[in-house]
Amino acid sequence: MTSLPHKCSVLTIVLAVAHLMLETLFTVKFGQTFAGYVPDLIAVALLLIGGYLTIKNSNAVGIL
Repeated sequence: MTSLPHKCSVLTIVLAVAHLMLETLFTVKFGQTFAGYVPDLIAVALLLIGGYLTIKNSNAVGIL
């Protein structure tokens, strides 16, 4: 049985990937500026890094 932080980390990674795909689709379809796209990329990168580090080491849950 997996622990709650592990489940939350996997969910965080799935939601970050979904956000990245939908935000990229919005940018391509409606022509969002690069300045509007960069904060989303930073947010997704931080979510992915936090999720990955929490999966690798459950003591890193504060990063997530």
